[in-house]
Amino acid sequence: MQRKYILLTTAIGIPCGFSLFSSFETDKTRSLNPSVANLKAHYALPNASPIMTKILNDYQYTPNQQVALLALLRIHGEKIETTQKSYLDTHRWLKNVTQHHLLRKGERWDPINQEKEKRLLEAVPQVEQISQLFGMHEYLRPPKSVRHHIAIIPGATEARVKCRLNLLKQSIKEGREPTKIIVATGFRRLQDSEALDIKDPNMRTEAHMVEVMLKQSGLNIPYQILATSVKGNIDRSNTVDTAEYLKEDPCFNQTDVVVYIEQPFTRRFELIFKSYLQNRNINVYPFANPIDKNQPKYWIGDEQARRIYFMFPALDMKYQKQENESLPSQKRRP
Repeated sequence: MQRKYILLTTAIGIPCGFSLFSSFETDKTRSLNPSVANLKAHYALPNASPIMTKILNDYQYTPNQQVALLALLRIHGEKIETTQKSYLDTHRWLKNVTQHHLLRKGERWDPINQEKEKRLLEAVPQVEQISQLFGMHEYLRPPKSVRHHIAIIPGATEARVKCRLNLLKQSIKEGREPTKIIVATGFRRLQDSEALDIKDPNMRTEAHMVEVMLKQSGLNIPYQILATSVKGNIDRSNTVDTAEYLKEDPCFNQTDVVVYIEQPFTRRFELIFKSYLQNRNINVYPFANPIDKNQPKYWIGDEQARRIYFMFPALDMKYQKQENESLPSQKRRP
C-alpha cells in the first residue's frame, strides 16, 4: 500500500461562468415529484424578483431548487423581499441570511443547532419536499462508460468513512475500477469511541483512523492520504485546501474522478472538486445513495449555506465589478 501525508495551507479561489455539476445517472423511481406550487402556497412565497432569480441562477440553483431554498428561509422566519434594486446588495444579503439561519454553529448538540432541528421537525412534510427538490433522494452514479477512475473519499468520523468505503465497494461491484484512492482528511483528534482500533492516543486522528480502515478494508488499491491544514491549524480537515492542491497533481491528467460521499453532502463536494479540477481535461462525478431518513434535518439547510459560502467570493467580485462599471467614478464602491 502506498502511504503519503501532505500538510498544506492555501488560499480559496473559484472561477465562475461554467456549469459546476456534472452529468450523472439517477434512479428515477426515487423521485417523488414534490409539488412546487403546494410548497409556494404553504409558505405564501412570492415570485422571486428578477434580481434574486439571476443571482440564484448564478449559484447554479434550478428554478425548483430556488423555491426550496426560499422555503427553507421562510421556515426560519425570514421575510422574502421582491423589490431588490441592487445585485450586489441582494447577493450579500443572501450570503448573510443563509449563514445566519441555515449554517450549523459549533457542534450538532449545541442549543442553536437543536433549535434549527426543532424548526425543521415541525415542518417535516415540507422539508421532505425541499430535500427532494435538492435531489437528495436520488441515487447518483457516473455514466456507465466510466470504469477506470481516481476515487476521492473525504475523511470524517469512523461511521462516515465506513459508509464511504462501502460506497466504493458497491461501485466496484457495479463494474468500476478505481486505480487510486485519495483521502481528503485532516488530523482532527477523535474521541476514544470514534476510533476503537487505534490504541495510541497520540495517533487517534482522522488521518490515522482512515489509514487503519483502508488496511482492514481488503481493498488492494494504492492510496494517498492528504491531511490538509487551515490557516496553520492542522486539526481540522478542509476539502477546499485539498482540492486546491490536487489541481496541480499530475495523476489527474486525462482521467475520470469519482467522489464517494453520502447525501446530503454530495453536491457540495462535487462542486468543490469540479471547480478546482475543471481545467485538467477530466470529468468529476458523484457516487451516492439517497439520503438516510435518520440524518439530522438541519443538514439540508447547512449544505446550502456552505455551498453559497464557497461560491460567494468569486460572485461577489463579479457583482462588485458590474456595479462599479455602472456607477459614476465618484460614487463607486470601494
